[in-house]
Amino acid sequence: MHSIDDDTNYSHKPLLSRSIEQNRYDCTRFLLEHHLLPTIVQPGTICGYWKKTIPVYVALGDLQCSVFSCQPDKNEGVINISTSAQLALPIDRQSFKTDSSQGDQPSSSMCVPYFESKDLLVAASLNGGNVLSAFVHLIHS
Repeated sequence: MHSIDDDTNYSHKPLLSRSIEQNRYDCTRFLLEHHLLPTIVQPGTICGYWKKTIPVYVALGDLQCSVFSCQPDKNEGVINISTSAQLALPIDRQSFKTDSSQGDQPSSSMCVPYFESKDLLVAASLNGGNVLSAFVHLIHS
């Protein structure tokens, strides 16, 4: 299992984990013991086997799994319409290093971890239900 606890190459480590490791969060105040937190690993890492033969992977978000199920080719984006609506594009992690002081990344987008050392560049909205309703109406008309 590949651990990425050093946080040098992986900027998506949860804020709580980083705060605890940097002693900025008092674990004892909330009865949370640091050793109980899971080890952060890359998406797609096998964390065990079910019935000794079926691989079980670490948990990942529903957006990443939805995009992964479409198996997009290089430079292909995926539109995901559900409770929210997202346009997602898998990108190489190294190719999209942003400096927030320069504002390279639009405020309406975000990067989330994805499989195979990639990130998802995501533009999201919270009107997915309205988008789906309009799409269904368009199809029926």
